[in-house]
Amino acid sequence: MEFSDLMKEFGAKVGIPDFVPDAENVCRVDIDGMSIAFLGSADGDTLVTWAEVSDPPPEGVSMLYRVLMESMFMGRGTGGSSFSVESESGKIFLHRVDPLKILDLDSFSQMLEKFVNTLELWRKMIADFRPVAEAVKEANAEAEQVNGFGMNGFMQV
Repeated sequence: MEFSDLMKEFGAKVGIPDFVPDAENVCRVDIDGMSIAFLGSADGDTLVTWAEVSDPPPEGVSMLYRVLMESMFMGRGTGGSSFSVESESGKIFLHRVDPLKILDLDSFSQMLEKFVNTLELWRKMIADFRPVAEAVKEANAEAEQVNGFGMNGFMQV
């Protein structure tokens, strides 16, 4: 199916008249307060779907990145989507690439539902991760001060 036709059918289904790609061949829709973008590739073969997940947490970023990478193993924790980090802002994004030739309105709607559910899950998990990372840092600092022993079990002098 052509990207513009798919977007037009989707727009009609969800009550967005004239849901057509912009000058950059991108369509955006707001679902449950989340902005989701769709890009039709220049060659017309693929659909790229993406959305911002979160800013990285102030602490524990390497731990979070490991969790994100592990979740992408075989698509187990991402529903087939992938994470990426925007280089300038550091924001975390979720995206997926699908061949347009296998998509129709029904399969697109199913893919989008899975994508939105995954996006909601990771937004919540990263929001919940922030206090955990901060609590781990505080616990480590407190443990280092208890009785003069550090985290490695050796006495600090």
